[in-house]
Amino acid sequence: MKYIFLNDKFYNEHTQDKYPQLELKQKRPYIHIQIEKDGQKFALPLRSNISHPYAFLTDRANQCGVDYSKAVPITDDDIDTAKPFIRPNEHKKLIGKEYRIKKGFEKYIQTYINALSDKKYEHRKEILAYSSLQYFHEELGIK
Repeated sequence: MKYIFLNDKFYNEHTQDKYPQLELKQKRPYIHIQIEKDGQKFALPLRSNISHPYAFLTDRANQCGVDYSKAVPITDDDIDTAKPFIRPNEHKKLIGKEYRIKKGFEKYIQTYINALSDKKYEHRKEILAYSSLQYFHEELGIK
């Protein structure tokens, strides 16, 4: 499992006014998990107070975990050199779960694609309105 921070270059290219659904906290940045899908790297933020089912929860009581809906495609140039510190209890819940997280994220991408194409898809409006994927159709191969 690779934990990363996004760097100033990423934040400068992805401003809140153009990308309002991205989790952009430059002063106190989110820790992300880096995964790869079909040759594309993604950063999935570790968040708290997640109020939707599109996440891998590490702490159900506080709704903390990996939020698939706020994932962003990245390149190596977007990764900060600072090493994140993960709380031991959260790290313990994530150890050995990379495959599950990757599969959960792939399922979320398919859910997002289904919501794009099927007007009757349950929770369609919420998925499309709040997902960070709405800005990255080209990187996902969505036409």
